[in-house]
Amino acid sequence: MGKTAYYIAFGAHGPRAQTPPGEGYRVAGYTALGVAVSFVLFCLIRMGAGPAPSTMNKEYQEATNEYLKVCFPLFCSFCLAWEEAIRE
Repeated sequence: MGKTAYYIAFGAHGPRAQTPPGEGYRVAGYTALGVAVSFVLFCLIRMGAGPAPSTMNKEYQEATNEYLKVCFPLFCSFCLAWEEAIRE
């Protein structure tokens, strides 16, 4: 009874248990594998994508910005301040 009680109170289980040997390498390996698979999927999806939309040109974006300045002046002042902060 004494040994059992001691093991339950102070034994190498739960948070006091030792990690299995090689666990760090296994975690790093699976993490690298997950990143690699994600990258391959990203590349495959990008290869199957069509061309950029026509609204992604500079003139269209500038016209959209001017429209938003008229429609939402408070919001656009915040957005423009944010864009200037990013450029700096």
